[in-house]
Amino acid sequence: MQRSISKVLIFPTLTDPTSNSKTILALKHDDKITPLSGTINPLDTNCIYTAVRVLLKDFLELEFKDTLDAIAQHGSNYWLDDTFRHWLIKFVDADFYDNLDDNTYTFIVPVDKELKYIEKDHITRLSEEELKQQCSKEYTDYITTKKYYEEAEKNNTLKYYGIINCEKKISWRNHYEALYCGILREKGERWLNYAASEHQLPTDDELKKLKGIVISGAGHAAYDDSPFHGKLAEVLQKAYKDHPQLKLLGICFGCQFLAHCLGGRAAKMEGLPVPFMTDLSYVSLTKEMKEKKYYLRTLEQLELPEVDRFVVVESHGDHVAKLPETAQILGHSETTNVEMWGLDEKILSAQFHPEFNEPLMKLKVLQELPYEEPVKQKMMNRFVESEKNHELHRTFQVNLCKNFLKS
Repeated sequence: MQRSISKVLIFPTLTDPTSNSKTILALKHDDKITPLSGTINPLDTNCIYTAVRVLLKDFLELEFKDTLDAIAQHGSNYWLDDTFRHWLIKFVDADFYDNLDDNTYTFIVPVDKELKYIEKDHITRLSEEELKQQCSKEYTDYITTKKYYEEAEKNNTLKYYGIINCEKKISWRNHYEALYCGILREKGERWLNYAASEHQLPTDDELKKLKGIVISGAGHAAYDDSPFHGKLAEVLQKAYKDHPQLKLLGICFGCQFLAHCLGGRAAKMEGLPVPFMTDLSYVSLTKEMKEKKYYLRTLEQLELPEVDRFVVVESHGDHVAKLPETAQILGHSETTNVEMWGLDEKILSAQFHPEFNEPLMKLKVLQELPYEEPVKQKMMNRFVESEKNHELHRTFQVNLCKNFLKS
């Protein structure tokens, strides 16, 4: 069984432009020097959200509530804050090392442009040698991460992946990037990020080096006349047809849009009690899915004999009504016949959201849906109960996506 990591260790750095040497920022209390660190708690969707919370709380000394209910009662949702979203993308771009032996995620994050916001009395600057002398254990994590990336850059062994954020709403900017990167990234990878609504998309040169692209969810339709849809379709068609090394993972809107631009069709779902369904569903896997190498690899990792179906989080009003030619249905549910589909081992698409969990649902997703509070509370109660009883189901989904992208 895979081991989980519960701690984050953060090294904000400054770079001397003349010598390229690094200065590390650390906490100073009563002459005691400690690197920035924290524990992943139930408020954190993934390790990137943990890192941002810890940095803002300990470096900027912003107030954070301890529970979801306390945040709701306080009426302050820091996830919507521009500062929070700014730091999300900083940690998406940071050098990252997952140390299973030390139970720690390590981040090295440049803060040269943010220095004026975090230059405070309780923060001190250390050279690498001073870090080694005063914090020897944490120095080992720092230098391991730094040298790993220096060697990977030198030997050209870094692996590149991309995330295309298809959401138009600015409130989701940097969130989808952090959501997917936080569950899919491993050490030795760089994740490039694109805001499709701002016409930021992979270039031809970037498509050549990318190993995989995640196409995100969004609140609008794959078949509407958004100005960026034409160029997005062109890039995805090129990625599929011209770049055999590149895997495409579509989630929710991404699942629909990939089908739509490759000869299939997305459409409004019929018979829903509300225009936009947010609920739990059981996805049943097809025999075609059970033959996939990434499915078998996921079973091996989690020490499972077989998985026939699992619980997922749904949040959509459209679905894939027609698949591209030769595509296979890999999973279905009572909600839609196409919960998962694949094409030529290059595409895996899922209508559900493997990246969603309790804090995201309560603090963001349900807040933006036009439902009465009793309806939202009923949905939340169902989801919380599912999280308690079906943790392995979400782990299976995440590993399935990760193994597909990196197989």
